[in-house]
Amino acid sequence: MLLLRTLNLFRFRPIRFLFSGGVGFVTVLSMLYILTDIVGIWYLFSFVIAFLIGTTVSFVLQKFFTFGDGTFGARRVSGQAAVYISLAVFNLGVNSLLLYLLVEYAGLHYLVVQFFVSLMIAVWNFLCYRYIFRSIELQSAASSAAPYGPIAIRPREFLMLIGACSLAMTIAFSVSGLYNDRIDTAQYVGEIAAFQALIETGEPVSGRALFKPLPGLVGALLSYLVQPYTALLLINISLVVGFVFALYGLLREVSFDPVYSAIGASWAALAYPVLKYGFGLGTDAWGWFAATLVVFLALRAVRTERLLLLVGASVIGFLGSLAKETAVLGLLFAGVYVLAMMPTWQVRKTAVWLAALSIPFFTMQLLLLGLVLASGGPTFLDWYAENRAGYSASHHHLDYFAGVMFSSFNALLIFAFIGVAAAWQSGDLFRYSWLRVYAPLVIATTPVLLWPIFISRIVFIQALWVIPLGLLGARWLAARTMMPQLSYGLFLLPPAAAIALYFLSGNGSLFEALAQWV
Repeated sequence: MLLLRTLNLFRFRPIRFLFSGGVGFVTVLSMLYILTDIVGIWYLFSFVIAFLIGTTVSFVLQKFFTFGDGTFGARRVSGQAAVYISLAVFNLGVNSLLLYLLVEYAGLHYLVVQFFVSLMIAVWNFLCYRYIFRSIELQSAASSAAPYGPIAIRPREFLMLIGACSLAMTIAFSVSGLYNDRIDTAQYVGEIAAFQALIETGEPVSGRALFKPLPGLVGALLSYLVQPYTALLLINISLVVGFVFALYGLLREVSFDPVYSAIGASWAALAYPVLKYGFGLGTDAWGWFAATLVVFLALRAVRTERLLLLVGASVIGFLGSLAKETAVLGLLFAGVYVLAMMPTWQVRKTAVWLAALSIPFFTMQLLLLGLVLASGGPTFLDWYAENRAGYSASHHHLDYFAGVMFSSFNALLIFAFIGVAAAWQSGDLFRYSWLRVYAPLVIATTPVLLWPIFISRIVFIQALWVIPLGLLGARWLAARTMMPQLSYGLFLLPPAAAIALYFLSGNGSLFEALAQWV
């Protein structure tokens, strides 16, 4: 009888929510205890693992048991998972920060702290879950006619992109070797060692390492399998390939057909900065990949009316900023692009989308800033002042900038100017729909010109607008070529010029090589 009464309680959604959350909560505590006290992993790192496992268990129970949603459609599940994961990432940041502060500074036991923090988050989650599952359902019904689904890539385009990436690696490694030390390589290797000590013994890392911690943390995890140098190399290879495919998706979103999109992405794979810095043991590829992926997601979110994609872009922009500051330029594009939709959307909808873009990023960024400052690390303004004091005089003048732009984009700059002229001639340049995409791309990448170091790896973020405009120019020229066979040569000019410059400079400075050659 008591069992039946207990089971009857599950008719009420709050009871089902508490049960599902309780199972997830017990899962987190159990895994936290096992990993910390039995396996011997540092409590904060073991909490991250336990949190991810508990979140997965909780998602399954909340979806199928609490809200009775038995659908398995890819669109619905992916949408729910995207919001759920975004909320989980936010909760993870708050939970980790409170756990760290209350254990390290208040001297409380980590299990006691986790108990009360979990109760607080449970109330917050119940309010959010009601909105999440309801909003997903309403949005699915409202936008069922909207085009959606992953951008299809045919085998021909896929092979073009993989071939361009493979050729780029072959050229880069043949000139600079497999392990190409950059200016900061020793620093990243040291950060990997620091995060390994953090994971294994709980030894705190410096505030400077926490300022941009992602390379050190990911490298530390990979270093259980490979050496730190190999870990950095594998990370950058993955990021460069990801950047190329993200750019392909971006070009598709701005209405280029699959072949032209593959050509533009191949231009990026074989560009001078990618050959020189992309596979080197630095962090430039983090910024290229994250910014491009955020731009792609923002374009996709607006076109398909899927607000969740914009939330995902906000989270990815934050994660990218944990490695390279240029990653946030993708978010700057998204903000300007959403503002440009105001004449169509009106103020209320624009404000909602801007909030979805801004709140996740700034919330997590403020939490990180508090942790960095508590550990004695620098702020972004401190970082900027250090770079300005060290580089401004020699790396921030017009002649140097002109040389950097030429080495970064070479023939692409000519094609981009022709692309603007072609847009002028066709009238696209004066259409709001055209400007709504291209103007934010230019505006978003302009801040790199304020950075104290004019150098190819930093300026190359402007590929976000140079390559699309270059494609417009090349397509316009190809359409007017008297001999169709010659049009193929047009598309080979940018990578040919970039490869020639790279072989000319080798692993050194292009300016020094040109001075010796002249």
